[in-house]
Amino acid sequence: MQPDLKTAAFKRDEAKIQAFTSNEGNKLTELVSPESLVVEAPARDVKTRAVLRSDGDFYEKVIAAAHNNIGLLRAERQDFRFAAEQFRLAVNWDPQLEGVTFNLGLAYYKAEQYRDAYSHWKNC
Repeated sequence: MQPDLKTAAFKRDEAKIQAFTSNEGNKLTELVSPESLVVEAPARDVKTRAVLRSDGDFYEKVIAAAHNNIGLLRAERQDFRFAAEQFRLAVNWDPQLEGVTFNLGLAYYKAEQYRDAYSHWKNC
């Protein structure tokens, strides 16, 4: 029975391709009509948008703090290159996170990435 289903699906796919590539007839109008291809997102009220934005801001701070903490753990192990990468990610998520820009600059310096340390210092 499965080969019959595969054959039927294949024929349906051929019909879809034919309907999309030709303008002859409208055998598959639900596939050809542009109205069936566009799906509108449901409208959100102002309160829902505010809650989503607030939640987004909160999670950005959580992610930044996580990257900062991972960077601190790697710095304790003297893995300053990986620590610098984590601090950089933390800065990308939340540049206002307390101490993260200092951590990033120090990790660049300790990893002997002086060019990055200088450019970071210059941009602060």
